[in-house]
Amino acid sequence: MVRVGKRKTAHGFQWGSLWAALGGLLVGMGTAGGCSPVTAYSQQKNTLLRPVQMPPDAVGVEVFFVRVPLADREANETLWSQVDEQALPASLRRELLKNGFRAAVVGTPVPVSLARLLKMCDSASAAEQEGVNRVRVEEAQTVEPWISGRRLSLRPGCRSEVIASGLYDEMTILRPETQGVGGQTFRKAQGLFGLYAQPMRDGRVQVELVPEVHYGEPAQRWVGDQGMFRVEIRRERQLFPDLAIRSLLAPGEILLLSCLPEREGSLGWYFFTQTSSGDPQQKLLLVRLAQTQHDGLFSPEESLPDVSSAAQPPPP
Repeated sequence: MVRVGKRKTAHGFQWGSLWAALGGLLVGMGTAGGCSPVTAYSQQKNTLLRPVQMPPDAVGVEVFFVRVPLADREANETLWSQVDEQALPASLRRELLKNGFRAAVVGTPVPVSLARLLKMCDSASAAEQEGVNRVRVEEAQTVEPWISGRRLSLRPGCRSEVIASGLYDEMTILRPETQGVGGQTFRKAQGLFGLYAQPMRDGRVQVELVPEVHYGEPAQRWVGDQGMFRVEIRRERQLFPDLAIRSLLAPGEILLLSCLPEREGSLGWYFFTQTSSGDPQQKLLLVRLAQTQHDGLFSPEESLPDVSSAAQPPPP
């Protein structure tokens, strides 16, 4: 404890001794406790409503569905002339077209046609001026909005699901075969995509979508997982690994998927068409890489795979 004394002089108190004593007190506190930064008080430390923290190896993606009238010219002609279908291998594009799918990579900035599609639900009057018959949202419980989306946090090797279609009582899929066209029927079926993400050394992320058909009634099934078996309640699955879409995306880029509206009965047709209020509609799926926490300049070489040898997702 430091005592501050006040000594009278001819002119009053000697303030020099007071300031010297206070200076010694501050120096003593600094040497005794060490240097420590001044931390401002934050109410956030004393509340349960803290922001969600992403794991250090996770990436953030945004998944959007956009609904347009079936065979809409903007969505099937103008849009595809402004995106990069060549970003996907030619062999994959051929298989996708045979099965009624269409896919491309959308760079930055967003093309004008896609920006217009994303704003279709903002103004009903503008839609009417274009002469397009659009479905109006009357009951939120029964009619979906024109644009719906959600944000996902994906970790390497972990699977997420994107529900692409509603539940069909019967789904008869027509697929090309060497001898012609074959068919396969699934009852109580629904189209989904298995979604995977794998960060690369150069800072990009490999995004993969695998088409799947889930069908039948939920039941207990034994599933292999990391060298052991566990019981899982789910429906039967039919995977289409030959149609798996893999693309390297930089932050802000989008993987775009839709269907060929004239290929009725194809896998893509079941995934990306629906009927709402009696009107046939077509859907577009957009998977946007929103956030990555990896940088190729600062990531250890052994922590991330190379672009040329990207890890494949584990079997479901």
